[in-house]
This record gives sequence, structure tokens and C-alpha cells, in this order.
Amino acid sequence: MVIPDDYMDQSMRKDVGLGGPYLLIMRRPTCPSGRRRLAEAARRAELGRVFERGVYANTDGRHFESVAEVRALRMMGADVIGQSMCPEVYLAREIGACYARVDLVVNYAEGVVRDWRHEELRELFFRESRAVGQILLDALRETPAEEECGCRDLRKDTLLTKDNAGKGEMRVGPDPAV
Repeated sequence: MVIPDDYMDQSMRKDVGLGGPYLLIMRRPTCPSGRRRLAEAARRAELGRVFERGVYANTDGRHFESVAEVRALRMMGADVIGQSMCPEVYLAREIGACYARVDLVVNYAEGVVRDWRHEELRELFFRESRAVGQILLDALRETPAEEECGCRDLRKDTLLTKDNAGKGEMRVGPDPAV
């Protein structure tokens, strides 16, 4: 299991948002408190090794990556590759929510060790789904109503005004004429 602390968005969905007036700060995309709780719950589940950090490379689906793509992502620093961290990480930040995730690694990427077999992937995926659900519920149960992790502070008012959005003009003071 990997609990990523960072990501690389290699998807084509770059402009996904809720239309909020925020500049999203992604220097710490996942909540450290949430990651800690997920790691503790994952260790109690005893499904295998738990890595408390890692870089998640997000790609577009409905296909797995080619051997060359996997090699390139690995050279860029990716530890795991998947298709489900973005846009979720952006949307969570936009609403000021904490975001953390646990990933069950179900196969080696193309060309890493050996060719994966669909039967193995399906068996592992369905066999461990209940345990992963329990990990999430356990971590949520331990989550306080108010968190002091600083995630809410990682969004700021945008510097672009609605009138100037898309024009590259910035507001430098409270008065739009300034």
C-alpha cells in the first residue's frame, strides 16, 4: 500500500474546478494528519507493506501506460501510476478540505518486472476491497471534526479579477482601478 504525499498530473484534464475565486497552493497536496491516520489503519489491516510517502503519477484512462511511458514517469520521480488522484486533489483544495488517499498497488507497471495477468489483478482487486474500505472507515472514525493541519490555509484569494480573467491582468490592490 502506498499513501502518496505528492503527485504529478500527466492527464489532459488541467482546468477542472468549481469556479471558486481561489489560487490553489499545491506545495503540500495531501493532508499530513490524514496520511498518518490512513497509515496507522493500513498497518492494523496487515495487508502487507505500507509506504507513507510516494509520488503518484496521474494519467488518463482507459488504458495502461506503455513501457516507454512507465520508464519516463519513473525517471521523473513517480513511484506509482494511476488515473484517480486528479482532479480530486484540486477539488478538495478548492473547497478547503483535507485530502489523503491510500492506494493498493495491484500490479507492476508495464515493463517493470513481468507482464501482469488480468486474473491476478481482478482477484487482488476484489479480494482486498473490503479491507481497503475498512481502512478508510477506521481512518475517518479517528478524524476530528476540526483539524489543525493547515490544509485550509493552502488556498488564497485569486489575484485575477473576474473582469480580467483570461487576459493575464492582475489586480494589485483592493480597488480594481489601482
